[in-house]
Amino acid sequence: VTRFHQLGTVSVSPFKDLTYLARTSGQTFGMAVRSESPWLTLKDWVQAAKNQPGVLNYGTSGVGGAAHVGMEEFAMAAGIELRHIPYKGVTDAMAATLSGTVNFTCSAAANLLVQIKAGKLKAIVTTGEKRHPAMPGTPTFREADPAAGMVLTSWSILLAPRATPQPVLERLNAVTTGMIRTP
Repeated sequence: VTRFHQLGTVSVSPFKDLTYLARTSGQTFGMAVRSESPWLTLKDWVQAAKNQPGVLNYGTSGVGGAAHVGMEEFAMAAGIELRHIPYKGVTDAMAATLSGTVNFTCSAAANLLVQIKAGKLKAIVTTGEKRHPAMPGTPTFREADPAAGMVLTSWSILLAPRATPQPVLERLNAVTTGMIRTP
């Protein structure tokens, strides 16, 4: 909701019209290239993008998602020009990366792991505050490019209308928190 508000695609203002109930999950992202790619590091990739402005491209699961917005933010910080190729979902973006249709993909790290473990993709960076536990050898954006200082995470949260009575909010929060903590 907050991202769509920023993009002007919803009339609800999440900061004025809604109130926070609970965080249900979260994810970090990864930037991955085909295993045959000549780019081994983010520095290599950025240099290639600077040498070929607007030529290198990337696929994501769609326009306006966290991966798309995050990569555009990174491109601005790095001073590079990239072409975004939006797909209908993660599966299509991944297939385009594996086939070489796009130069890299940015996706939730969990989406990349199967292809990384199979040796078909290699992660260049992850986007969290700390290294992803399943990819301890892959640096974060902050480690790979301290100048950009970027962290990209996406949270799933529950919101309620701002006018919801406090006792109802407290009950919804307690129920949600209890469900999240159960196996």
